[in-house]
Amino acid sequence: MRRILVTAFTIALVLGPGVPTLADQGTRCTFDFELTLTPGLSMSPTTGTHGGTGPIICDGLVNGQKPTGNGTLTDDGRYGTKDPDTCSASEGDGTDTLRIPTATGIETVLSRYTYIAGDRLPTKGGLAAGSFKGSHFTGTFEFTPLEGDCVTAPVTRVRVFGEGILHG
Repeated sequence: MRRILVTAFTIALVLGPGVPTLADQGTRCTFDFELTLTPGLSMSPTTGTHGGTGPIICDGLVNGQKPTGNGTLTDDGRYGTKDPDTCSASEGDGTDTLRIPTATGIETVLSRYTYIAGDRLPTKGGLAAGSFKGSHFTGTFEFTPLEGDCVTAPVTRVRVFGEGILHG
């Protein structure tokens, strides 16, 4: 028995607290909604704002509560925060507001984030892809233009879909 305890203690010292447990991995959520870009992305560099609201589905605990259905994700932010953006690449920041229904009421999570579009290849049918890192919600996304083509007219509306991990 003593040997087992010493071995377990040694493993814990070597691995340390940096090894994530299942609880540390967070809750996986998927989203799919329309985002408006103002004034829009084109071949000419611009800066502007983006925003939209749509459904989000989370498959684990949110603020310690089990979801009872689909929630909403509201995204508000800016693009071209480091330099003016074009259709070939974009970066920015913003706030995601997640509202998830639970048996005890609506759980709300605010997550300030930064994003980069064009840092990865799309794998789920989007025209382009990117990643975001937030204070409570981090993940990847893909998008497809719904209004504008970037050549004859600025892209002012896109379908954004992806997944992320929600951390409390």
